[in-house]
This record gives sequence, structure tokens and C-alpha cells, in this order.
Amino acid sequence: ILKPGSIMIRAAMQSMNPETLKTVARKNLAKQVFEDFSKDGVETYSDIMLGLPMETYKSYVDGVLQLIDSNIDEFSMPQTLVLKGTPMEKTEYLEKYDIKTRPRVIPECTGSYGEDSIEVSEFEDMIMHTSTMSFEDYLKCRQFVLIIMIFHNTRILKNIYKFLDFSEIKRSIFFREIFNASL
Repeated sequence: ILKPGSIMIRAAMQSMNPETLKTVARKNLAKQVFEDFSKDGVETYSDIMLGLPMETYKSYVDGVLQLIDSNIDEFSMPQTLVLKGTPMEKTEYLEKYDIKTRPRVIPECTGSYGEDSIEVSEFEDMIMHTSTMSFEDYLKCRQFVLIIMIFHNTRILKNIYKFLDFSEIKRSIFFREIFNASL
């Protein structure tokens, strides 16, 4: 009933790595759901989190490329945060997965307070290292995220995708070449 492009399906895939999903007690929708929606002209949107325990550089990149091959139209690729009151905040969990964080100012959570106009900012703890992802690999993943945001999410490659699909060439092959050229 709806016109093509009038609805977008969003699902938090979080990770394509089965070991990561088990560790964080999550399940994904089947990729086939996205592929079916795509065939019907429904736009799809997925979240893939960076910094989850048991994720590696390779599993992160491979997972995103799997979803690109499944015709996911757009990604959100948020940093994994250690949230207060969650199992991930516990010392045992942090130690078990060798999780290291760095503070980041929460956007729009800064203000001036009191007669002396004291500047106050709220911070959140971003995961930037785990037992399976070094800080250097994390930085390479951030570079990969930037490539996805620029070239995929902007839809700048729409016509190239049509050519690749027509030629039965996986989109992931093209993205690996773009990413490798950026290293």
C-alpha cells in the first residue's frame, strides 16, 4: 500500500560474530529478512557496534561487508559504551574481556552553572580495547567506519552498486579495495 521509499526497517544487528552475540546475550534477525525487504523496495538500516567483547578487527569488517552484500541501505556504527548498572560495568566482566575504556564528553551535555559559571560536562566510557581487539585494530575499524559512512551511507555509490549487482560482483569486493587503498 505504501509507496517505495516511504518506510525504512531498522534493526540492531550489533555484531555478525556468533561468539560476540553469545557473550553479550543478543540475537540478530536473519539476514534473509533484510534481503527480502530490499527486494521489495523497503529501505533497511542496521546498527553494528564497535568494541563489543570477542569482536576482532576481521570479524567486525567481515560482518559489515556481509550486510553490505545483503543490501543494507544504511548503517549506524556506534561505539560500545560501558553503561552504569549493566553487567559490562562490573569489574569481573571488564577484567575477563580485558576491556579498556576512555572517557568521551557526551554531546550537548555541557553547561555553565552557579554564580561563578563553572563549566560542567558529562562523560561516558567508550570501549577502545578488548582481549580480542587491540587499540591499533580499533583505530583501523574507526577508519573503516569512516569509509562506510562516506561511501555507503551517502548513497554516492548507488549507480556503481547497480553495475556490480548486474555484473554479479559482490559489493564487499569493491569496498575492500576502497578500504585497502585508504590504509
